[in-house]
Amino acid sequence: MPEQIIVEAYNPNWPKIYQEEKAKIFNALGFCTDGGVLYRIEHVGSTSVPNLAAKACIDIAVDAYPMPLVKDKIVALEDIGYKYRGENGMRGREHFTKNGYQVHLHIFSFDNEHWQRHILFRDYLRANEDAKNEYQDLKMSLAKQFSMDRKSYQAGKGEMIARLEQNAINWHIKETAFKPIIKIANELKDLSCRWAIASGWALDMFIGQPSRYHDDVDIVIDRREQLCLQQRLLAKNWQLDFVISGKYYKWNKGEFVNKASHQIHARKEKEFLDILLEEAKDEIWLYRRDNSLTMPYSETIKYFKDIPYRVPEINLLYKSLAYRPKDAIDFKRVFPKLAPKSQKWLKEKLLLTNPKHICLKDIQK
Repeated sequence: MPEQIIVEAYNPNWPKIYQEEKAKIFNALGFCTDGGVLYRIEHVGSTSVPNLAAKACIDIAVDAYPMPLVKDKIVALEDIGYKYRGENGMRGREHFTKNGYQVHLHIFSFDNEHWQRHILFRDYLRANEDAKNEYQDLKMSLAKQFSMDRKSYQAGKGEMIARLEQNAINWHIKETAFKPIIKIANELKDLSCRWAIASGWALDMFIGQPSRYHDDVDIVIDRREQLCLQQRLLAKNWQLDFVISGKYYKWNKGEFVNKASHQIHARKEKEFLDILLEEAKDEIWLYRRDNSLTMPYSETIKYFKDIPYRVPEINLLYKSLAYRPKDAIDFKRVFPKLAPKSQKWLKEKLLLTNPKHICLKDIQK
């Protein structure tokens, strides 16, 4: 017999239940995986929003790296009562339930779009009383109409959730603005070595306004100057790990990361900094994936409010490898605004690295 859907008044015990489960999950997962990290655990879903009526179901989101979990960590969660359900219809997720469906555990990688959706939706409802009440009214109406039909209940929320999620993104962009990069710039103020913001944030700096949610802040630094950056970050209490083939290795003080790795992850509280080590020879920047593609180092950096960022044509060249939906949007948004010289440089390099790449069609539309 199907379970009845009951939307009840907000229960102040829900956060307490979450805190109890959070402690158990930390104990079970420990450092999470060999060569990995358990980064954040968050209370999400309707029970995480104060004074929002909800089904008495605690949703917990975990940010882990790397993914998927290794077998012994799945077993560790099963040992504390969680039933493993695989992805269960959500790409890149490890899904567990406990006590039937009273607790849902969603484990993601930090860059998973579903992690972002859970956090933004929660934060938006916490901050916007009208949106919270509108969502609550709909849930109570649907629970009354489809009290024994979970599928129809969920489907009935779809349109409003999609609209509120877009509103949440717009709200987040407005509230956040360029605060994350300003904060990083303050951490690195007066650093003696050269560094620059990279990737999506750098493209927004070039345009002059934020465009979307960003998972983290990316910076680039000449590999030869990495210990200068390390000294500053350790002094600021960042946790530092370098990445090789998807696994973490602690970046010890004074240790020089060789070419086996080009990526360092830095974490402090809820902040995440993705450090990319670049190659250079004398004063010439070298494209990491093909050192024959070069640019004078002085031409690789521009400034936004005195904050250095990597020039957009280099960011777009790197983005051409994965070419995810957000990368395609970035190409179409940024390429037309490049100077003719930069457009020419990017086209030439793309033709050399992948002449059949779809982004060549995109940037010529």
